[in-house]
Amino acid sequence: SEETPSTTSFTSRGCPFSCSFCDRPALGKGFRPQSPKRVVDEMEHCERKLGIKDIFFYDDTFSVSMKRVMDICDEYKRRKLTIKWDIRTRVNVVNEDLLKNMRSANCTRIHFGVESAVPRIVKELQKGITADQVEKAFDMCHRIGIRTLAYFMMGNPTETLEDVKETLAMARRIKPD
Repeated sequence: SEETPSTTSFTSRGCPFSCSFCDRPALGKGFRPQSPKRVVDEMEHCERKLGIKDIFFYDDTFSVSMKRVMDICDEYKRRKLTIKWDIRTRVNVVNEDLLKNMRSANCTRIHFGVESAVPRIVKELQKGITADQVEKAFDMCHRIGIRTLAYFMMGNPTETLEDVKETLAMARRIKPD
């Protein structure tokens, strides 16, 4: 978060994906979200009662349910809020309509787990994404005006120096902010 005061919040628990490196398997595979109303109630309280300017939603994968995020954005705009917000999510659970709605509801940055550009490594990590999805998600965010942050992992099992160089080349190509 770049605006202060800022805070962090969780709006869901659990993640249906199976990344082998996950540090939160105890939270379970079942996605258990708060309702859009409850999320926006908290945003409104933070903005209007506490003077918070920025929330970082620290959910494992905020947009598992894209419909829920659309509803959050619509309710946010209905209430005429101005608080900024950032999320963490995956490149395969966003699309252009969702990103446009998020931007119009003051989402300013998305943290994406990219991990590696090498399909073999991505498969070994059980990440379930493709390099094409990565490039498309970053391109959409840049065009729409949402800043990006990319997480990469180096030193994966079986990873070679050439693999690392391929991942670094992707990092330069997608231009995370």
